[in-house]
Amino acid sequence: MRALERFFLFMNKLTDLIILNLLFFITCIPIVTVGASCTALCQSTLRLADNTESYIVRGYFAEWKKNLKQGTLIWIPSLAMLALCVFNLSVLPAMPQSFYRTAAFCIQVLILFILYGSLLHSFFLPEIYRQTARSTCKNALYMTFKYLPHTFLNICISALPVTLALILPKAAGLILSVFIVMGWSAVSYVQSLVFRHLIKAIL
Repeated sequence: MRALERFFLFMNKLTDLIILNLLFFITCIPIVTVGASCTALCQSTLRLADNTESYIVRGYFAEWKKNLKQGTLIWIPSLAMLALCVFNLSVLPAMPQSFYRTAAFCIQVLILFILYGSLLHSFFLPEIYRQTARSTCKNALYMTFKYLPHTFLNICISALPVTLALILPKAAGLILSVFIVMGWSAVSYVQSLVFRHLIKAIL
């Protein structure tokens, strides 16, 4: 009986992740709403990881509406910084090999690490630490460095689908198919399993 209950619990979570993935994709289409969508996704998967999410669609849109303004204020500057870093990294290979080129590459990678780590923490932070856009960024940056191993682990989790596709090129089509169906929500759920222990430590 327990095995059957676990099976149905697994299937329910799988269905919820597929629904969340679809909601996330749809609400990200305007691009400027990505910040609110990421926050809604991460907060929803946190509740899934804690088994406290009852109405997945209602919960997602409640978080999305609540974080729309603040998420956009954080996302737009972050997107501009991300675009600048990617542009710089694309230009660097054309420069002559030198110490300055190596130093510039390392600085850009470090900025990307801090930027992505801070964004991740801002999406997963409890509401008490997300009162304003400024406090969210400040707390997220602090958490990025204070819990550096967690930051690095969650960035590795984010990169896992791409890494698997590169390591297993013959399975790249299957990996892409699975990612389209539930990739973003599945990655967020795995990250939630890491973040919930961190959140318990700070509350």
